[in-house]
Amino acid sequence: MFSLFFVAFHSLTSFPLQKKNTKTALTSILRNEGVLALWRGAAPRAVWVAPLGAMNFAGYELAKRALERGSGGESGSGSGSGSGSEESSEDKNENENEQERLKEE
Repeated sequence: MFSLFFVAFHSLTSFPLQKKNTKTALTSILRNEGVLALWRGAAPRAVWVAPLGAMNFAGYELAKRALERGSGGESGSGSGSGSGSEESSEDKNENENEQERLKEE
């Protein structure tokens, strides 16, 4: 435990203090490690973010469809599988059939 603290403290104090800003950091990385160092870690991050984005999108679509079914309206966006417009046309047919039955009685 002591050695870990010593190493961390030594690494913080061994470098001279300098003005720290984005330009200094970028030039230091480019000079010491090269251009590819700026992209280090991008692939693992993409592997982590892509499934989360897909789940977020799927959850959004499911919630949107559930709300559309609950309100009986259409979003009119034209996206999705078209199940909202099929359900609304079925509802219209049921309403027309109901009106015809009422007229006959």
